[in-house]
Amino acid sequence: MARKNNKDFLEYLNGNNSSGVNVPRPAATPVGHVEHAILAENGLVFVAGVLGHPGARVTALELRSGRGTCRIAARHIGCARHAGEAPATAFWTAGHLGPALAGEETMAATIFFGDGLSVASELRFERSDASALRDAVKRYLAGLPGEEQEHPEDATIMERIMSPPSAARPVPRFTVENISIAECGLFVTGWINDTADDLAEIRVNTGTWSVTIAGDGLARAARDDVQVALGIPRRHAFGFWGITVDPAIDTVSPVAVCEVVMRGGGIERQELPLNILFDQIELRNLALTYLATSKYLGNPMLDSVASLEKHIGRQIVDLNVLISRAITQRPHVERFGGQGQKKGSIIVCLYGRAEYLMLQNALFANRKGIGDYEFVYVSNSPELAEQLARDAHVASLAYGLDLTLVLLPGNAGFGAANNAAVAVSRTKRPLIVNPDVFPHDLDWAARHTALVENAPDLQTRLFGAPLYYDDGSLMHGGMYFDSDASLSMEGASFRRNVTLRVEHYGKGAPPDSAEFLRPRPVPAVTGAFISCDRGWYEKLGGFSEEYVMGHYEDADLSLKSTEQGVVPWLHDIKLWHLEGKGSGARHAAHEGASIVNRWLFNRRWAKAIIPEMLGARPRHPLLQVPPLPDPVRPPPLQPQPQPMTTQGPRRPVAPVLRRPPVAARPARAKATAPASSGLTEIVFGAES
Repeated sequence: MARKNNKDFLEYLNGNNSSGVNVPRPAATPVGHVEHAILAENGLVFVAGVLGHPGARVTALELRSGRGTCRIAARHIGCARHAGEAPATAFWTAGHLGPALAGEETMAATIFFGDGLSVASELRFERSDASALRDAVKRYLAGLPGEEQEHPEDATIMERIMSPPSAARPVPRFTVENISIAECGLFVTGWINDTADDLAEIRVNTGTWSVTIAGDGLARAARDDVQVALGIPRRHAFGFWGITVDPAIDTVSPVAVCEVVMRGGGIERQELPLNILFDQIELRNLALTYLATSKYLGNPMLDSVASLEKHIGRQIVDLNVLISRAITQRPHVERFGGQGQKKGSIIVCLYGRAEYLMLQNALFANRKGIGDYEFVYVSNSPELAEQLARDAHVASLAYGLDLTLVLLPGNAGFGAANNAAVAVSRTKRPLIVNPDVFPHDLDWAARHTALVENAPDLQTRLFGAPLYYDDGSLMHGGMYFDSDASLSMEGASFRRNVTLRVEHYGKGAPPDSAEFLRPRPVPAVTGAFISCDRGWYEKLGGFSEEYVMGHYEDADLSLKSTEQGVVPWLHDIKLWHLEGKGSGARHAAHEGASIVNRWLFNRRWAKAIIPEMLGARPRHPLLQVPPLPDPVRPPPLQPQPQPMTTQGPRRPVAPVLRRPPVAARPARAKATAPASSGLTEIVFGAES
């Protein structure tokens, strides 16, 4: 828009205003500062300030807190030049903080200028309702000088602030079925017939605390019972649920006032009982269960991940971090066996099954070089504590291994538990090993030590190994990233989505497929076996503790390493992996956690993966692999290693000739894998 007198702009927004309030004119500052910051209960914010010289031009204003960031671009910013002895430029703007930030009292404000400079300060909000905010903005704009003004190019948010209240429509039929709370968190679910008027927000107030969840921050689900009861033939997602995390939430009050607010202005208040949950874990799992079991109108995978985008995903992740950190702060550590100097720490995370501690010790004991390693078992199942302590004592006496047991008072998740175990380990080389991983090469420990001591540092800083199914076929020869394109409906139009997935090199291939076994850099390695320099592990921050329960931490760690200039490697130290057998049964909350982790992984890494790390032959310069060497003659006859199962070794088999390298056969279908737990990711709006 062209430059315009501010009186005209006031008329453009909301008619004439004759207020004579003058704008304060402090002495010129070297750069600039914010004078006014008014935040309304609906999340609309008005910010005004003064720049130190008349030629200054604000290109953006960023408001940041621990809960998120609101960045206001130049097209939303207006300015006016002050005349007088100390000329300066006033600037003003408006934005919408959204539900996650609407309750903030202070935020960090950064003003960005056209010459590349910026200035940061702490900003304290003056709280207001929508009507008082409108009046304050009118007074401010009316007091600006008339010369050399330029109002925002995009005045949409200013129009929302200045619009007078309209006659409210009645609130349609709805039911808030459940409000559950735990310390620092709230979960709400219900249904509403918002086919004619959109749901704007839901507010919950106990008198000592209040939270607001925006309508577009709620997950929507199909409700056949509501569809039938309302008699509406057109399919609509009448159901809703949401979760929010706020340190102010406590469990003192048994009731709350719930307000359902519509876009048309209608508000209905109800006093409802609060369902007080046992702890934050129960709250998180309740949300995860709803995420996994809700019925969607479209593609379940796309719709479930999309429901996380506006608000819910970040809330679940933040709640999970609170839970994980609280659990790992209270470990119980017991050590068994000798205290001699070791070269590596085999870190094993247990969940739901105790028997693998004894089984692993039996199968790893008496192998060449194993004396250079300690075992550190960390348990995410407090109910197994007594059995694990007994088994650790017996295993240490029976097999002569140094063993440390770390007992956690809850399920901290794969990443946090492994980080806690690494913290109490006593060597410079942690090896992350699943409980269902066993030696294939009987001298693997000695070979691992020799590799770490003699191979180039960049090839051993972080690496994985070939893993085999119990039928002898290859399970893992490194991991790579791929994508699928799909379409979904958004309103009346189609939207193109790119779905990332994690694939294993050589999955299902013959055991001696040289293409997948040779040492080489790979995009990622599986968390079933990762060997990492401890200093490098700690520099990377270890496994991310934001992933819920488990999945994707391994790919995330690999990408963090690549981002720092060191790609993972694969080295030919073979192990068995009874995939999926090492943990307890999966429930709906676990499936919900997988959906959250898919969303989080895509949000964090989609831009880094697309396009140069996509596919089995990525274009990333650090991942370029030299060609295979010329074929060599087959080795002489020798006994084939015996496949390992939980029932013990199979009977010896007759010697066979090792097969020459052949192409991998397609990955087999795993009967034990849940139908909704595929390694897939969704990136909205990304192009492959």
